[in-house]
Amino acid sequence: ALPELKGKILRIGTPPTDQQVKKVHYLDDVLQSKYATDEDKSWKFNRTKEQIADCIQTVLYEAEFIFCTAAGCGSTDLKDILLWAVLVDESSQINQPQTFQVATKGLRWLSKIGDQNQLPPTVKHKPAENLGLNVSLFEAIAAEAQYYESEIDGPLHNQSLMVTLTTQYR
Repeated sequence: ALPELKGKILRIGTPPTDQQVKKVHYLDDVLQSKYATDEDKSWKFNRTKEQIADCIQTVLYEAEFIFCTAAGCGSTDLKDILLWAVLVDESSQINQPQTFQVATKGLRWLSKIGDQNQLPPTVKHKPAENLGLNVSLFEAIAAEAQYYESEIDGPLHNQSLMVTLTTQYR
């Protein structure tokens, strides 16, 4: 059985086969541990769609931190969850509609982390690329921040647009 979830990190998505991060609880594992009545059967066995949704919501509300991909943020598991703060890592690889999908979760605070000089979003559809979907919101904000920097003498006028780290934390 898994230890108590409260105060733990919950990850939505497929767990790695080697369980690289031991302190991370994967949603499906927590649901199986908490709600399975028989070890040989899925926790969903003999439950209605509404009961399944209630179980998922209960586990999500018990978590202090929820990690998922930008696409996972729009999953049906999170449809009724409002998030206070979201950190978006590798933001330069996420197109603008995906960023807005994250931002519709009732946010008060959104922090995008990345490097605008790294890989851009992957867009394989030429008309979508022509519409600018190959430019991340992170890249657009970085360009705007550089505009402010070049137009104003001295330090960046609007400090909240972008902060450049001077130390590598890896």
